Amino acid sequence: MKPRQRPTTNWRKQAGYLVGQLNTAHSAVEALGAALDAGDIAAAKSTEITAYDAVAGAAQSAKRMRAEQVWTSDMDEMDVTGSILVIGGADVATVALDVMVNAMMGLTNTEDDDETDFLVSTSMDAEDAYEVGTAVVQAAPEWDEPDLLDLDSAFRTEGNRTLVTRVRAARLRVLSIKDRTPNTSATRRT
Repeated sequence: MKPRQRPTTNWRKQAGYLVGQLNTAHSAVEALGAALDAGDIAAAKSTEITAYDAVAGAAQSAKRMRAEQVWTSDMDEMDVTGSILVIGGADVATVALDVMVNAMMGLTNTEDDDETDFLVSTSMDAEDAYEVGTAVVQAAPEWDEPDLLDLDSAFRTEGNRTLVTRVRAARLRVLSIKDRTPNTSATRRT
């Protein structure tokens, strides 16, 4: 029996760190929503910066993990699959968090009902994508074959791919709404 060949980086340990960063970023996004709902402009601006920084930190960790990961032909297939799942899940979660922050801020910049509906719908899709991505990052290090293969199959379902594609496609429109001259009321419409 061949001993398990571990990647040159400890992807399981890095996944745990990433989960913590993703949860911290999500908490900052939720705090931003609460500040906007309360109409607290000063808190919203401060929390917006905190949320962007937390999302950027998680995204940087995922990028660093991808750059440091070295796959070799003699490496255990489950380690390759697991590390790829963690990186993919983190990518999905960070894009979703970024879209959620921008959608929330975009809601402060529009009075248009169609844009409001679009931003709310996109934010809900992004929340779902975040949950899926983070669940994958959290579960992958804890599972071994065959459960890891089942997780990989579940992550790559048509429904999940469609959700992620929809969130990524909405990103530019969300940014264009968000980047307009801010509405002076700065209260979020829901």
